[in-house]
Amino acid sequence: MDILINNAGFGGQGEFVERSLEADLSIIDLNVKALVALTHLVANDMVEQGSGKILHVGSTAGFMPSPLQATYFATKAFVNSFS
Repeated sequence: MDILINNAGFGGQGEFVERSLEADLSIIDLNVKALVALTHLVANDMVEQGSGKILHVGSTAGFMPSPLQATYFATKAFVNSFS
């Protein structure tokens, strides 16, 4: 594999305590867990072949808090930091 572009993501809106745990865990599953899993799967191959590029698409949301999208913004902070 030569290039991986991680651009998947979705969010939800509402007060954290009023949102279902399942909804927020789904955001984490895609925005964080899938990004880490895909990166891990291809990074070793890239190292072995001596080349490759990985682009993680984050968001300005990762640099600020949001009271109505707390989980989404936190996952984007993870993407920014992990990258």
